[in-house]
Amino acid sequence: MRVIYEFIEGAWRKVGEPAGSPDRSNFVIVCQFGDWSGFRTLAACLAQIPSAWERRAVGFYWIEER
Repeated sequence: MRVIYEFIEGAWRKVGEPAGSPDRSNFVIVCQFGDWSGFRTLAACLAQIPSAWERRAVGFYWIEER
């Protein structure tokens, strides 16, 4: 597991670099309860920002590479 982005104050903030190609479907959005999304490309993860997420605590969501 490698954390690439964290969701902070309504936006994805980069916190790491992917080890592999960002075009591969080996990225997943995770929350404090477990996997939130299925596996997808990094771009697809970054495109998903529902407004309801802004009300969550900092660090509640992140994107990781597996």
